[in-house]
Amino acid sequence: GILSASLVAVFQSDVKRMLAYSSVAQIGYMVLGIGLASQTGITAAILVRMANLTCDAGIEMEAYWRGGPPRTDTD
Repeated sequence: GILSASLVAVFQSDVKRMLAYSSVAQIGYMVLGIGLASQTGITAAILVRMANLTCDAGIEMEAYWRGGPPRTDTD
């Protein structure tokens, strides 16, 4: 799960797909932390999610500033 999603994300040329596969890998890390059933594991899972959201928001803002709003399939 974690490794395969990360490897697929590396070879994506579409930013939205890359973010999607990266998010799947990050969810794997969160599940691993929660699965430890300890305070440290749960705290780590929350921190991983917060970091992922921050990075995704930064990437979306950068894409917007460089070329306008993200294009959808209907554009």
